[in-house]
Amino acid sequence: MKKKRKILISIILGFILFIVGFLITIPVFVINSMVNRHVDFNEIWKAEDFGIKAEHFFVRTDDGLRISAYKVDVEKPKAIIICLSGMYNPSATIYFGHARFFKKHGYATILFDMRAHGESEGNMICLGYKEFLDTKAIVQYIKNDSTYRNVPVVVFGLSMGGVTAINSIGEIPEIDGLISLSAYSSWEEVFCELMAYQNPFFGKNGKTICSVGSLRKI
Repeated sequence: MKKKRKILISIILGFILFIVGFLITIPVFVINSMVNRHVDFNEIWKAEDFGIKAEHFFVRTDDGLRISAYKVDVEKPKAIIICLSGMYNPSATIYFGHARFFKKHGYATILFDMRAHGESEGNMICLGYKEFLDTKAIVQYIKNDSTYRNVPVVVFGLSMGGVTAINSIGEIPEIDGLISLSAYSSWEEVFCELMAYQNPFFGKNGKTICSVGSLRKI
């Protein structure tokens, strides 16, 4: 009887260890597939499609990446707005529509694709944690242009761009204003929500077997 009990306990413990190992391994594989990549956009918009002109240029980040950007100028700008898109899609060129609106009301615009997206260099998406370096390079470009001397700088981002915008204003003192839309609070929460969305096994909002606290320990 004791021998059977030991075997049963060993089986249960083995099963528990297997489940724990499985849950620890999932985030590693999934996150790696999410971030270790370069995104090439299926659709790119042109400034001319929106009745405006844009200058295409590149900047270099402090960690050596070449970042693709577009500038839409206005005379005597009230401010210059830096537009950042989200992760994977769409291209920042979708902001040409916003740039037309901003131009009409006296605001200049710079839109750029963050690292590992489009014509910008990089093969790792940093989920907003390092992308502020891309914004920093854009801000340095602005500050080196006499056209924008004493012109307020506003950063405007969506989703991961919103996260980057928040981090940017915290890291770059030259930024004067922030607009952040649909920014997530942490990559752990994004991961759990994606897992729950893709597979009901992980429960509503990922809370059944995927918790933010457990991911932070990995």
